[in-house]
Amino acid sequence: MRLKKPTLVAISAVAAAAALCGIILGTQASFTAQTSGSPQPVTAGRLSVELSTSPGGGDTITIDFTEADPGDVWPRNGAFALTLTNTGDLDGTLTRLESIEVSDTGTPPLSRTLEIASSTRAAQDWNDPVLTWRRIATGAEPSGRPIPTDRLALPAGQDRVLYLKVRLADAGDDRDHTESSTGFRLKVTVEQQV
Repeated sequence: MRLKKPTLVAISAVAAAAALCGIILGTQASFTAQTSGSPQPVTAGRLSVELSTSPGGGDTITIDFTEADPGDVWPRNGAFALTLTNTGDLDGTLTRLESIEVSDTGTPPLSRTLEIASSTRAAQDWNDPVLTWRRIATGAEPSGRPIPTDRLALPAGQDRVLYLKVRLADAGDDRDHTESSTGFRLKVTVEQQV
């Protein structure tokens, strides 16, 4: 039996298509991966931090910059101490310090002229050019902003002290802040050590 040329071409085309499908569909791979690591501890416990302040340990601390000049700092001697006490049974780390709930009265806003710096060292040189001073608030961040600080380990059952200083920044002009005041809170974030 002899096939006609169009039938032969059609059969060849079907065979070529079937071979191509076999190559495409037949080329498959399956991968399975499995890993195991050392057991990771799961710790149940409590991380609880209490804050106390100096001077006086009260909730509100007044900073008096009456007749202050740019560059003047508070407190004039020493530093404001913020004591963090880990009353829990898990170790923690201070990971963030920020000014929050900034409220200004008067114009220009005093929070945009006051700067704050922090240190973990009691004998900090507050004139050290490496120390980062940060405005309490800015036009872009009017309700507060992060304050650079070192990460501070806070083991369970122990205290750590963070030292702070506030200064009147040089605003670059002669703006009068006589009738201006500001208020803000500090927020400390402590995370469980892993």
